[in-house]
Amino acid sequence: MVFLYRAAIVALVTFAFALVGFGLGDLLPADYVTASKGMIGSVVGLDATLLALVLGLLIWTAHGQFMGQQAELQTIGRAIVLLDLALAGYGPEAAAGRREIHQILKRARARLWIDDPKGRRMVAVGDLPAEVLPMRAVFTALRPVNDDQRQHLAAARDHFSTIVDTQLTMIRSLVDPIPNLLLTVVVGWSCVLFFGYGLGSPANTLTIVMAALGALSVGSAAFLILELSDPYVGVFRLPRTGFDGVLGALALGDEITAETERRSGAG
Repeated sequence: MVFLYRAAIVALVTFAFALVGFGLGDLLPADYVTASKGMIGSVVGLDATLLALVLGLLIWTAHGQFMGQQAELQTIGRAIVLLDLALAGYGPEAAAGRREIHQILKRARARLWIDDPKGRRMVAVGDLPAEVLPMRAVFTALRPVNDDQRQHLAAARDHFSTIVDTQLTMIRSLVDPIPNLLLTVVVGWSCVLFFGYGLGSPANTLTIVMAALGALSVGSAAFLILELSDPYVGVFRLPRTGFDGVLGALALGDEITAETERRSGAG
């Protein structure tokens, strides 16, 4: 909801500047405003071009962030499954590593999807290296005795590195994806633009309604930029069902493996 509030503020401020323009246009002599329309039109045209280009670029960038996070989630999910298969192929000696996979998934889920209604994200990149140590300890403790186990261990190391590297990339991209200063500059351009619109137009019901619709359009663009730049908060959030499904599949796989081992031991 915090993004909706910020977008509403952008729309209200933009509309307020249009009203200021309407009011100033009524206060100034008509001849004075008419004589200045050339300059007013030039500045309005410049600001309109800048605003259209930058808003379009920011929406495209935010959408790229959204799609990038989605692709990286798929990369993590695939690497998690392959890591579990590699450890399962290694043998029962790697059971501790398979248990650690569950913890890796749970920590990643808690790190990405936040439940704060204000949308405040505390990204702690420094916590990730410490979380790597348990799995590295598992790898160090394993002593492969044949080529098959060596291949599975090497594959497990590669998949685990993919998981860690992908998480680091995702976390870094979530730290201030759209700088506040940049958004402030864009809002300033929209205020100047709508001030010019109001200054060069007579104040009547139609022009005020159109100014309100234009301000709403700017606010909705800001909303899209903010929402898409953090895919784990707000309306356009990526679903958690993928992570939950992987957790469920791993738990089911562990149960099947344990049952198979019990039957083998009984036999």
